[in-house]
Amino acid sequence: MSLFLPINVVRGGRDAGMFTIDAHEGTTVEGLKKKVLAAEGIPVEFQRFVFRTFTSQQGWTRRYHQTDDKRTLQEYRSPGDESTLVLKYLAPPGKEAAPFTVATFPPSYGVSRVLYVVSVGRTMREKVYPEGCTKLAHLLPLLRSHLEGLPDTATFNVLHFADDCAAVSDQMMEASQENVDRVVAELGRVSPTGAANASRSLRLVLKDFADAVDAIVLVMDTHPSTNAQKLLEKVVELNLDKFVPFHCVGLMPVGADFRAERFLLGLARASGGSYRCPNLQLSEKVASNQWADAF
Repeated sequence: MSLFLPINVVRGGRDAGMFTIDAHEGTTVEGLKKKVLAAEGIPVEFQRFVFRTFTSQQGWTRRYHQTDDKRTLQEYRSPGDESTLVLKYLAPPGKEAAPFTVATFPPSYGVSRVLYVVSVGRTMREKVYPEGCTKLAHLLPLLRSHLEGLPDTATFNVLHFADDCAAVSDQMMEASQENVDRVVAELGRVSPTGAANASRSLRLVLKDFADAVDAIVLVMDTHPSTNAQKLLEKVVELNLDKFVPFHCVGLMPVGADFRAERFLLGLARASGGSYRCPNLQLSEKVASNQWADAF
């Protein structure tokens, strides 16, 4: 049976982001490290794993379980368990660990037709440090770089939403430089305002775009403005006959918005997608070493 594994990367005692990996329950911890190397580029010898327990009542707890490379994942985590893996990015003796943070987007989603759905509500005006720019301004060059890396045969579209929602184009576009420039320019003209009305936008997406895409990339920086659990259940229901994977991006610090994180992780898990959180720094003051007791 496949396990949906949230992996929280820690470097120097501080969060460096979160990503998910699907792995068979019979995979060893050593095998998981090879998957992480292939997906994120972290050398196997730089990875040290522990499990952090999660309960729906308490959220993340401070109970940690050390792992043995030769043991299988099912010995630590059952399919219904929502505990996460903490990956300590640590250089072995005599080596130096290069700087690392989880990327907002992977190099590729492995499909040729992708719809990007981006929240532009008022919280996207919040400042990101050390740049000192808004979240939206921080996102645009990352989105540009990602779109420019799409294969020539790919098609894409971008829908942005707050209280209302709008698509850049009424149809899928070729991944040309002209279209990438058009998308980034339009998003750059948006003034973030209103609430993150994900309910309206996701219903529209599944109604008007699901048959034309292979994957949906949902970028949110806060929880939905409506009941997140009810919305999750409704989106899963609407997606049953299409089963389009949602690859979700949490544009926020890891663990800063529990409702947003659980909604995005739940949507990714239920649709066969993925979740990434680059752990944005929203304060000029760098967070203290919050992981000192985990390793």
